[in-house]
Amino acid sequence: MTKTLCPFSAAEADKKTTRRLMGECIADIWLSGSIVYLTRNVVERVPFPLDGVAGFVHGKVKELTNAVVFTFVFMYYQKNLRDKLIIWVDGCKRVKVPPKHLN
Repeated sequence: MTKTLCPFSAAEADKKTTRRLMGECIADIWLSGSIVYLTRNVVERVPFPLDGVAGFVHGKVKELTNAVVFTFVFMYYQKNLRDKLIIWVDGCKRVKVPPKHLN
């Protein structure tokens, strides 16, 4: 997914507002989640050749219903998203809140 979206440039990201970066990060996470969800549903429907052998039931395998590992691996390789999140967090750290709003 990193190569299909627009190329990432740190110089361009520094010019963007914090809200825009936050919106792009949320959109990337939503798109990644949608891809993981669709992929999990497709993998569930792929027939397993050893289904029923020695009492094995393919549909009861937890890896099919729980896509946590696939999600972590998929998100790990989203370099553009990681870079955007780093720049976004750095931008949030630079924002100074006036003391009167801390009450």
